[in-house]
Amino acid sequence: RLPVGTAMVQCYRTVWQSVSASAARMNLFGSAPRGFAKHAQQNTEQSCNFRTAIETSHGGEEGLGEISVTFAEDVSSTVLQSLKDAGSSGSTALSCPLRPALHLRQLYLNIVSTNPHLILETLAVPLTGKLQHESGHALFDGPRKPIKVRYRQKSWCKQVLDKDAFRWCEQVLDKDTFCIGRLDTCDLQMNVNDLTCSRIHICGFILPGAMILVDGWSCSGTQLSCNGEFTKSDAGAPCVFLVPRDKPAILYVGQSWILINPTEA
Repeated sequence: RLPVGTAMVQCYRTVWQSVSASAARMNLFGSAPRGFAKHAQQNTEQSCNFRTAIETSHGGEEGLGEISVTFAEDVSSTVLQSLKDAGSSGSTALSCPLRPALHLRQLYLNIVSTNPHLILETLAVPLTGKLQHESGHALFDGPRKPIKVRYRQKSWCKQVLDKDAFRWCEQVLDKDTFCIGRLDTCDLQMNVNDLTCSRIHICGFILPGAMILVDGWSCSGTQLSCNGEFTKSDAGAPCVFLVPRDKPAILYVGQSWILINPTEA
């Protein structure tokens, strides 16, 4: 288990402050939104800083810094290539196969065994930095907006005779990162008795222009419906989903389904 806590937060903030100050002096970000001005361009020196900060904050636990940067490189490269390929297709949502790799399993074990929010915040540093630098701010236009989600699930709090009953839950995600799964530490907790849903099924990153959903390890896969388009990941196949800002979508996780930006209808 990875030790997390005050040391990680302090080290994380130190790296942010250092990168942000350097970026401000070099005017790296131009007119980028204030909330994302701290996501600096990625280069070798910054990657080394991220690795060092992460590993130091976790008591020198082997590989976590390398895993975080590798994760960011894989996800950002997949998203950017898919955006390029879909440029003329008119697609409103993307499903991008992610390269299977051992580090995804290692990352999953780290997340489920410690505080997932601190890990996700750490992953967001190199991920958003690389995306902002290479996407030409296409994913960072305007301020980040809160996202409303509504999910319908079989209630595990009822008696067996009521096993077919459903309940609606509604939440507003007003943060940069979130996770979906069976663990009670998830921002969106799914049915704890639904073994087709992983303990941490999806890691989410909210950008001003889109929401990135990463399913890097689930055994049942994930499905997404957006603007009449349906896409899915196969069971056991890592995948990245991209949902454009303000677009209504339905995310299918295990036996539950989640409305993203639901309309009143």
